[in-house]
Amino acid sequence: MSEDQSTPIQLNIYDLSQGLAAQLSLPLIGIHLKAIYHTSITVYNTEYFFNSQGIMQVVPLTSHFGKPIEIRSMGETFIPQEIFQEFLQNLDNFKPGLYELFENNCNDFTKICLEFLNDGILDEEISGMSMKVLKSEKGEALRNLMMGFMP
Repeated sequence: MSEDQSTPIQLNIYDLSQGLAAQLSLPLIGIHLKAIYHTSITVYNTEYFFNSQGIMQVVPLTSHFGKPIEIRSMGETFIPQEIFQEFLQNLDNFKPGLYELFENNCNDFTKICLEFLNDGILDEEISGMSMKVLKSEKGEALRNLMMGFMP
């Protein structure tokens, strides 16, 4: 891609609970969540996301997360793929083993990528979900429970 060409950016939104969060979040944690969001971006014909193994790159919409509940157009970028790859390599918070469910997760990664690529914004419902859960009445108990499952 030359500097005067653009490439589209898509936001892929998955519900890790497959609908259960909308049904069970209120009675279980005291707040209503529409979904347990996992997000990724598709740009340069590649889907990028962050998990415990670090920054992952896959053929778009072939990850183990299944089918997105929504795919949003997030505009376009004029940043060449090589520059984006260099940016990714320098993201020290998103190296293998640094994933944290509440404070350094896939949504944090997606938010930073969108800001870099075209000043895009990940909406607060998604980017603020983990803090909303932590601030809930049962948030700290849930954090402690979930940390028991993390390697």
